[in-house]
Amino acid sequence: MLVIISEKCIECGLCSLLCPSGAIANGSVDNSLCLLCGECEANCPEKAIKVSE
Repeated sequence: MLVIISEKCIECGLCSLLCPSGAIANGSVDNSLCLLCGECEANCPEKAIKVSE
């Protein structure tokens, strides 16, 4: 499951650009599309994304 921590998110859009499955859009996530690859979590400048199983 992917969680975006809204208090930390600055809405830069980097996660949306990097997501290979298109699971992230407009600051929200569609966990049914998420591949749990961790690309968004690894590249978030504010550490506002957490991937958990």
